[in-house]
Formats: sequence, structure tokens, C-alpha cells
Amino acid sequence: MPMWDFWKSSEDDALEGESAPLTFLGKGAELKGTIHVAGSARVDGIIEGEVHVQGTLVVGKSALIKGDVTAEAVVSSGNITGDVMASERVKLLTPCVLMGSVQTPLLSVEEGVLISGTCDMVVASNGHRDVDVIEEDKESFHEDHAHQEVLEQQAPYSEEYERF
Repeated sequence: MPMWDFWKSSEDDALEGESAPLTFLGKGAELKGTIHVAGSARVDGIIEGEVHVQGTLVVGKSALIKGDVTAEAVVSSGNITGDVMASERVKLLTPCVLMGSVQTPLLSVEEGVLISGTCDMVVASNGHRDVDVIEEDKESFHEDHAHQEVLEQQAPYSEEYERF
């Protein structure tokens, strides 16, 4: 193992093999407004505004994002106050604090992470489930459940069931 790998964090593993250029906002830097990145990005500073990344977004331990985040993948050890939408996956690492909803097909949460919000496990239109399908599934589930309750009410009571 090369000497510099000793200092790599699990956040850095997320960017391994990325061929697109990396955009970096370092610790102590502050940005206000909407940011669009063609490729992957790492944030260790403060962003107040929306963040849109076409690749992987890595949010370091010292980072603070106040705004909605969209990316293919999000790996965060920092603080995010806003909704996170990732088309591929979201990985939350200790000591991450997320105050907002998460929408992604794959979610990984490390022990010690704090989340306050909702989570929707949706899948993109490339063969994964999408929001419309989930809404249909919810309606179907509630209809099936209501139908099952009606059947249970109509079923004659039997002493056989009492034995169980």
C-alpha cells in the first residue's frame, strides 16, 4: 500500500475510479447560491444554496450544506440541511447529520448518523422503480389490506381458530 493511502478516508473511496474532473470546495471556503457541477465534487466548506452534481458528491466532516442536493451518488460525513436526491445511492457516514428527506434507490447509513426527515426508496426510470410506481403500489397495498379486513369480518368464527 502506498504511503499516501494511509491518510485516505472512506469518503475518498467514493471517488475512486472517477474519470471526470473533480470540483473541490475546501475547508474554510463559503459559497452562496446554486452550484452545478459536471462531474464529481468534494465539499469540505460551507454552501448555502442548491447543489447539483452529475457524478458523485462527497461531503466531508467539516462541510455544511444548507440547501437541496441532487447527484448520482452522495457520500456524506458532514451536515446537510435540505433534501437529498440521488439517482444511484446515498451513503451516510458518522458523524453525518441530515435534516431533510432522502430520495434514492439505495441507502446506506452508518451507526451514529443522525437523520431527521423522510426516506423514499425510489428507483430511476432505467429499470428501477419510480415515484409513480410506488404511489400505485401504495394504493394497491391499501386496497388489498382493506379487502383482507372485509374478508376477515365476513369469515364465520370457528372453534378451530380458537386452538391457535
